Amino acid sequence: MQQTPPDEAIVTDFLDSLPPRDHGPDLSVLSDELTAAEVLTSIRRCKRGKAWGPDSLNNDWYRDNEAYLVPLLTRVFNVCALGGILPGTFGQAVVACIKKSRSAASPLDYRPISLLNSDYKVFTRIYASRLRPLLPTLVNPLQTGFVPRREMATVLDIFAAAKLCACNDPELHRSLMLLLDFSKAYDSLSRNFLLAVMSRLGFPASFVHLTSALHTGTRSQFIVNGYMSDPLDVGCGIRQGCPLAPLLFIIAVEPLYEILHSTVKGVRIANTSETLEIKVCGYADDTAVYVQSPEEVSVVMRTLMRFGAASGLVINASKSVAVPLCAGVSIDPTLLHDAKLLQAGERCRYLGVLIGDGRTVRDNWSACLVSLNARLVLARRKTNTVRSRALLASALIIPRVTFLARHSWPTREVIDSLQLLVKRFVWGSRQGVPSRAWMSEAQAGLRVCDGGIAIPHVATELLAMAANAVGKWASFSNGPARVAGDILLARRAGVDVYLTPDKPCTTPKCFTVSDTMWASGAAVVRGVHSVPIDLSKAGCVAATESLLRRHISAAYWEGDTLTFRIDTATVQAIASKAVGEQCIRGTFCHEWLGRVGLDTRQWLITGRGEDVNIPLLRRGEQWQTLRDLLTWIWHGDGTIKFELQRSRSPAIRRAVSVLCKAIVCNYPTLFLQPRSPSVLRPIDASSSSNLS
Repeated sequence: MQQTPPDEAIVTDFLDSLPPRDHGPDLSVLSDELTAAEVLTSIRRCKRGKAWGPDSLNNDWYRDNEAYLVPLLTRVFNVCALGGILPGTFGQAVVACIKKSRSAASPLDYRPISLLNSDYKVFTRIYASRLRPLLPTLVNPLQTGFVPRREMATVLDIFAAAKLCACNDPELHRSLMLLLDFSKAYDSLSRNFLLAVMSRLGFPASFVHLTSALHTGTRSQFIVNGYMSDPLDVGCGIRQGCPLAPLLFIIAVEPLYEILHSTVKGVRIANTSETLEIKVCGYADDTAVYVQSPEEVSVVMRTLMRFGAASGLVINASKSVAVPLCAGVSIDPTLLHDAKLLQAGERCRYLGVLIGDGRTVRDNWSACLVSLNARLVLARRKTNTVRSRALLASALIIPRVTFLARHSWPTREVIDSLQLLVKRFVWGSRQGVPSRAWMSEAQAGLRVCDGGIAIPHVATELLAMAANAVGKWASFSNGPARVAGDILLARRAGVDVYLTPDKPCTTPKCFTVSDTMWASGAAVVRGVHSVPIDLSKAGCVAATESLLRRHISAAYWEGDTLTFRIDTATVQAIASKAVGEQCIRGTFCHEWLGRVGLDTRQWLITGRGEDVNIPLLRRGEQWQTLRDLLTWIWHGDGTIKFELQRSRSPAIRRAVSVLCKAIVCNYPTLFLQPRSPSVLRPIDASSSSNLS
């Protein structure tokens, strides 16, 4: 369990060779004092019925005694966090080994799972809940593992889009995707390297010291065939089962993403408005590197060797796979440095889906049907009622089917086979045994409260999954996920696709499964969510308010300054919307907005012109216009800062917050870059009150 840590000079040289980073997010929250509310929330997130750690106090005990434990643990945890001195029991663990596959001839074929003490997990879960919201601005946009608002599906969508682009672009015909295999990633990571990366990313020194303390003096005992080994010192790696472990791992591999971005040429994916070069993406330790030609593989391997020497994360080249993005292209295997070349007709599993050239859909669903039949054989032995088997069908079959269908859309024949599998399982029929259905299929599919037994309908479940996936993509995606979705929905590169809730569409009487997941989901989204276009000022403000409510990433006071910040995709949406409004209402004049009177009514989401200026703003003050009360500055990147002319009471600030929200909803072009002062146009001040 010991590993020689990398030399400190190697770690320093590697990190110094990385390109400089922009200023990251404010991480000071990680050094704040722990609160009783956080401790209580962490305890309540402990799942009942789980195995206990070395101290034999399981999650149930903490849940049952939370009223007594919360004040005590809050005091103890704050003392530990402040001094960085942790109880010795925090370093204890019992390791149980679980087979990765049926054939486990080598010890490396087992996955070690650490059973940690519950108080340790309560403590680290608090910091995990604080760190997780900071990850989107801290790690690479294409690191999707354990990052809020990112999904594993994005990685597979990018792969599918890259294949389409590679086949349509002659320069990308020899491009490859390298699937990297880290040897025992969690167990071999150098702790010194992790701490150095955290310091480089700007983590507070107190949190870095606490992370070091959590990984100092760790000892494990192995349980094998019911016997417990002697304690062994563990000097490397992060702890399996720790709530912080996956977050710390993606922080540790962030330098690999940075250096690969600066050393390799990636694969271009594009729509009509945006071109992106995909170089590396992944889900936690499942990392894929995209290169334009096999000759670049040597550059990637040298980079990986340097990274491994500094971090302890070594690539197993013999288990890494090179997947050609364009079929039928000859590639010299000697250029791949021991990585296996996926030949024509071969398959490999990537994030649970079989990939390769040719008819991967058939292979994926054949393997899925075999696996489902094997699981249902066991399920039949444990159930003897139709209702219980219907529940099991929803729990065992539907999640597996919808996950695979997200990236390997089934044919009509496959859907019929899956529905027949559900029907036979629920009604107890099989080969040689006739069906014993005692109600019609339509009635059986109804909810129990409506007289049915809730037998799942596969086609309907697939349409619901597709509509949900496409709807989230249309509403929230940006960057690579947005471009990849454009390509997959249009099934060719270079096309922008827009699904908007205000596009008029005649709702069909029923929805049918199309030949792709994207087409099926888009049809449902367009049909269900279509409403008449409303080009009135009230309709535009309502749409803007709904957009900003979902996408304002920050709205906070700093002294006398109120900051609003939105993401890049929302800025682009506002810019596109401004073009349409300009054709209807003319150009918006930023420079004259300050002359608008405080008595001017604003449009809100209610659709009425309302007086949002609370009387408190005018009581005893000589405020006539907006500029008498506050000023605002555009800071770029979708950021506006409103500043009070002088300090005000908390009540005034609350009123100003409402006013500022109304301003950005009525005048969203404030988020765009203002015109140069050289193009200011004279406007009669007497007409300024009519600018709204």
